Amino acid sequence: MIYSLLACCKLNEAEPMSWLTHILKKFRKSINDIENLLPQKP
Repeated sequence: MIYSLLACCKLNEAEPMSWLTHILKKFRKSINDIENLLPQKP
């Protein structure tokens, strides 16, 4: 699972550690809004 997340970050040119930190902060607020947690570019 972690490998998949890192690969997704790489495909979307996102920094994995920054993305993970951002997601963990947002995850505490809204677990039901999964689309906003994915590392896809708008």
